[in-house]
Amino acid sequence: MVGHLSVRAVVVLAVLALVTAVQPARDAAAATACSLTQLEPQLGEFMVTQGVGGTGSAAYAPLTRGKETLSKAFLTLPTACSVGTGYIKVTNASLAISGGSVANTLFTNLGSSPAIPAATVQPNSSADPIFVVPSANTAQGATDTSFTATFTATVTYSRKAQGSTTVQTGLTKTFTRNTTFERQTNALRILVIPMGDASQAYNTQYTAADQAIVQNAMQTLARIYPVPDRLGDLAGTSGGVRYTVDTATMLDLRSLFVSGKFCGTGSNFATIKGLLAQYLLANNTANPSATADRVVGVVDGAISLGGSSGCAEGMASVSSAESWIRLIPDAGGAPSMSGALAAQEVSHTFGLELGAVTYHSATVEADRGTSRAYNDASRALIANDHDVMDFNTSTGPWDNTTTLLSAGDFSYLLCQLKPTSGATSACPTPGNV
Repeated sequence: MVGHLSVRAVVVLAVLALVTAVQPARDAAAATACSLTQLEPQLGEFMVTQGVGGTGSAAYAPLTRGKETLSKAFLTLPTACSVGTGYIKVTNASLAISGGSVANTLFTNLGSSPAIPAATVQPNSSADPIFVVPSANTAQGATDTSFTATFTATVTYSRKAQGSTTVQTGLTKTFTRNTTFERQTNALRILVIPMGDASQAYNTQYTAADQAIVQNAMQTLARIYPVPDRLGDLAGTSGGVRYTVDTATMLDLRSLFVSGKFCGTGSNFATIKGLLAQYLLANNTANPSATADRVVGVVDGAISLGGSSGCAEGMASVSSAESWIRLIPDAGGAPSMSGALAAQEVSHTFGLELGAVTYHSATVEADRGTSRAYNDASRALIANDHDVMDFNTSTGPWDNTTTLLSAGDFSYLLCQLKPTSGATSACPTPGNV
């Protein structure tokens, strides 16, 4: 079992060294000024991402079929000459995908014609076009095989050379990259069981606010996980995450309350796990056409104690389907972390992170410090991203908006969710990846 008894403090010892850089003989000031025809946008990187992008081992690959995706062109200035007081300004952009039939929305606002700022990739330049690629464009062809799509971005720009009054507009340049999408995966099907004091009125233990927190948590889980888009019901046939809240049930935690509130610990998890397993079995027996793969107990944050009290925020088995989380509302501008908790605890039930001593990731950032972590729902860079498998707030909040799977864990879960029939290779071994 895995528990989270407190927020782990991470002490980082940094040795700062002052390094005096020796400028090369031909630096930017001494370089020859760019001619007008040399002023073309250069492609620093072409990113296609479902959370962590980039070009190295930290990036997700392959990607999930049928999942909304972001594509971003990181544009840079020429390096063979000096732009000086000249400029290249991006005025528009478009994206086409081979085999895709739905429009890809340009999310970046280029109405102000932002200038490309530097000759190196900038993590969050306003001149870099971001496109929202709908799930239909990532679900092409036969569902039982992977496919590779060609992404073609066309950038429209204007330019002016240093010392010149001539401005050229309406120029275009095209960039391409290929991206592989995995064959269709199974949906993740979850039975949600409210927990609390069964001797009290049901709506005082599982409230309307709790229901909203659960829905937001499932949306966060669907964003983080390698599953197709949308939420669905267990009885339905669509949605990458399908769930049902068993509102006829209240798992009774009364005997585990301390001073009127529930405190989750390693010593009482076995009791909760056994009851959750019974509810899952009963549901799947009674509803053979609406079975669940995982069961998640949920307890109102107002009637439970968390990490600040030495209690668990959530807990899970690493060898079976049971887990539970606290339902924590958004408060004072701070987003809830219940969706991140759900993603972490459900991941434990798949075997993550068995290779780590604490069952958690050894690194804080999902993107491994590459500044390539994106929240696909908000279409924005996550400045201080967190690995969802490392419950850590030392560098900022760990919550529904800042957490992602690392590349290795994303690939592991993507493989776990593939149908077993037709599999051509084994899934990677779970571990601290």
